[in-house]
Amino acid sequence: MPLTLSTVSPTAVPRDGGYLIELTGTFARQNPHDVYIGTAEFKALQPGKAGQLFPLTTTRLQAYTPRFSAGGPFEVYVQDLVTLETAVLSGALTFLESPYFSSVFDIRQVMPPRMLVGARQVDQLPRIGG
Repeated sequence: MPLTLSTVSPTAVPRDGGYLIELTGTFARQNPHDVYIGTAEFKALQPGKAGQLFPLTTTRLQAYTPRFSAGGPFEVYVQDLVTLETAVLSGALTFLESPYFSSVFDIRQVMPPRMLVGARQVDQLPRIGG
């Protein structure tokens, strides 16, 4: 069965890494795989040791994104480490600037009142200059 790569989901993730991506295609379930983003220099993070990323099914494979520069879309490569076949999906993944600003307000919305310092939502911030 030839190695294929059809989709990557989600297609955009924050650049700070550690986000789960799911790849669909055709994979040899018993073989370990490596996933690369952009070039062979940027290997996707895997649970356990390198070369121990096994597909969930013959059509689904999961990996975690590395830290990356914002930009894209980048190619995603999957390599079967037994057969050495490689499949490429062009323009499959975009890295976005990290959403730190909005995350701060998300955390503040669930904090108990005694720990709250500052506004709970962006629209509660005082306006500057008018």
